[in-house]
Amino acid sequence: MREDQKARLDEIEELLTEEFLIEADPREWPGFGQPPASWTSEERGNRHWTKKNAIGTAATLRSLQDLIDRHNKNASSDPETQDGRDDDLEKHIGRYEKEAAKLLDKVQAAGRSN
Repeated sequence: MREDQKARLDEIEELLTEEFLIEADPREWPGFGQPPASWTSEERGNRHWTKKNAIGTAATLRSLQDLIDRHNKNASSDPETQDGRDDDLEKHIGRYEKEAAKLLDKVQAAGRSN
């Protein structure tokens, strides 16, 4: 994989992650905060579709991450690139920790506002 392709995949990964965070937020689903017995048929259907869409986005994101991981493994098997492998792992861990902290902050903020 060329470096320009890897950079584009990284950019798409960021976009998909943001999209998934929006789609997976139950506060955004039709009927949120209402008892299921009060949902209309349309609300139930839209809610179901919304959850399936979030799952589809997650699956696309996971496939993209697998592709990136395969590229990274292939690159790390090259003896010339193994020196930076631990640094790359630390960068990935740090990025995911930051994303998790942001998501946790959003959830906690929403809990305080309700």
